Amino acid sequence: MRPTHRIRPTILLLALTLAAPFPTTADDDDFVGAVGVFFGAAPDRVAYASDHFDRFEVPVVLWLSSRTDARPEDLLRRRRAGEAWFEIGRSYGLGPEVYYVPIERDPGPPYGKAWGYYRNHPRDQWSRIRLDDGDVINLVNLRFLAEHHHLDPWEIARRRGAGRDFADIHDELERGRGRGRGRGRGRGHDKDKDKDKDHGPGGF
Repeated sequence: MRPTHRIRPTILLLALTLAAPFPTTADDDDFVGAVGVFFGAAPDRVAYASDHFDRFEVPVVLWLSSRTDARPEDLLRRRRAGEAWFEIGRSYGLGPEVYYVPIERDPGPPYGKAWGYYRNHPRDQWSRIRLDDGDVINLVNLRFLAEHHHLDPWEIARRRGAGRDFADIHDELERGRGRGRGRGRGRGHDKDKDKDKDHGPGGF
């Protein structure tokens, strides 16, 4: 008699890995917490996004949720179905102009390609621009860090181009200000100082 089929350990391990939430560290918690404060997101939405998305996609999730009626659960379903972030945004009426971050000079990788798109097309042609997932993630995180820390976007892009990830940049800037990690500023902080700031067309 043939033996009963058993699930191979490697297949079981792969299934458990795909089903498990992304592991987090203290730096992840600080970064994600600051993102949640910045976008004014409800704690349950922050927790869901942190559990089901890569940490640097969390700003994209919370940004889309803050601008539309999209729930993180809806976004997860569409991402698992293979949809790109840019196309998901377009389905909610968000075009290329909302991702624009004003940088005066070529920031180089990973921003040089998107910077060139905006630089080389008149604004009335920006609707033709197409951004890939990397562009969307990098631009949303760039704007979050620049506005949260009240820095020229060039300074964030420079650090990113040197190989620093967004959580490291955030942690460095938090410690540099001596404000303690994980405390962050909401979008309403220093409104009088920020209200005249050029956020580009659409912006956040």
